[in-house]
Amino acid sequence: MKLALLLVLVAPLSGIAQSPATVAAHRAASADAPTDSGLRDGLASARAEVAYPPGLTPPRLGGVRHAVAPLDLLVLSVASAVTATVGAVAHKLGRRRRGAAAVALGLVGWSLTLGLSVETERERRFDEARPAVVVAEPAMLRGGNGPNFPSRWPVPLPPGVEGVTLHRRGGWVQLRLDDGTPDGLIGWLPEACVLSAVGPTRIRP
Repeated sequence: MKLALLLVLVAPLSGIAQSPATVAAHRAASADAPTDSGLRDGLASARAEVAYPPGLTPPRLGGVRHAVAPLDLLVLSVASAVTATVGAVAHKLGRRRRGAAAVALGLVGWSLTLGLSVETERERRFDEARPAVVVAEPAMLRGGNGPNFPSRWPVPLPPGVEGVTLHRRGGWVQLRLDDGTPDGLIGWLPEACVLSAVGPTRIRP
């Protein structure tokens, strides 16, 4: 997390290709701290500098892991445990109805905590399996991993456009872009034309 936050600080100092480097650094930091509102605001500002072609949009960062922080889950878990314990004590002291209600509420809280934890972990693994990349320099999106394949978009993608990695082959990366369709726009770019947005981010000089 410290590395990603450091990249957020140094990306604006990178000179050329500032926008893609800044976007990539914020995406990397957001992967480590998905509920940080400051990082979301910074990412929104960096995205505002990107000249997205009509029809393409930045990917929406949604899901449980971007809405519920680990501390929230811890607080909910502790509160559920306390509620269930108080309910069990009350039930033992003869306040059966109130005790049973408190125990039931505590169990519901535990179930909710477990469900949110499982979903958060699922989303984290899904994001890691499809790491984000950012276009670093204008490049044509191709239908295959080579310059002779037909283009998948009529103009070169501008720097700063974000996508998610699907496959890598022969020095090319297959990525999916958000174009408003369920499956997205899928094509290939040379690896040299993209910045990784997960882990150490390559900020081009």
